Amino acid sequence: MTRPGTAAIINTVTAMRVDVGRILGNRGASLAIQGAISLPGELGLGYRTTGPAQVRATMTNTGRFLHAEGRIEIGLRAECVRCLKEFDLVLKVPLAQDYLPPGESLLDEESVNDFAPLTGEFLDLDPAVSEAVFLALPMKPLCRDDCLGLCAQCGQNLNEGQCGCDKGTGHPGLAALARLLSEKEV
Repeated sequence: MTRPGTAAIINTVTAMRVDVGRILGNRGASLAIQGAISLPGELGLGYRTTGPAQVRATMTNTGRFLHAEGRIEIGLRAECVRCLKEFDLVLKVPLAQDYLPPGESLLDEESVNDFAPLTGEFLDLDPAVSEAVFLALPMKPLCRDDCLGLCAQCGQNLNEGQCGCDKGTGHPGLAALARLLSEKEV
């Protein structure tokens, strides 16, 4: 039986099925977890995985529930929303999930939604990892922060060089505003 403050048990997992039986009845005990999980190849929103998500976490028995905390790292291939070029990025995502063992109850019934259920001595980290990755995906992937995008007239990638298009005309819907601004400058 592990005592609080002693070295953690290391548990390498595949498919994120973790045996927590050794720490269930031992308040303060922890379990180091590392492994990989394969997420779907297409994550939607223009993202594709380039390999499995690498997970390193620590599972701790708080006495009333189990708390998993760690980090997820996953390689992705995305399409820039400005220049439409594909690029690779590595997403580093924090992982935090609480698990409520069977028979445990909470004083505050509203917080029960913050806990994932735990049945038996094995828990599945797949849903927590998937949710953390999906929630961390940038809404508008950019190949770089200062991406210039494409010319609206000819489609030239402005990161690769300027085009010869006349940029002075602007959007026709803003012509009245442009006239007002030019009158104000005179």
